Amino acid sequence: MYLYLHYSILFCSQIVNVACGLVKSGLVNTIFQVLSRLVVVWLNLYTVPVSRESIGLLLVLIAWSVTEIIRYSYYALGLLNKIPYLLTWAR
Repeated sequence: MYLYLHYSILFCSQIVNVACGLVKSGLVNTIFQVLSRLVVVWLNLYTVPVSRESIGLLLVLIAWSVTEIIRYSYYALGLLNKIPYLLTWAR
């Protein structure tokens, strides 16, 4: 889990990508999305030590990971104009 805490700082790069125009998304929405994830993870892991061993936190991290895989696959395939229907549906 500590490794995740260190890498969660990289979420902030999503805000920079939107601010620089590299990604077509709303800046305010991206800021709230990234900060909400950081707050949930950081506050849970540091203020509630029991959460480090909880299955609930693991499930949240898995759900976020699946969401990111779908989202970035959609973006990458969108650059090639080859987005399958299933990926559009999942997004």
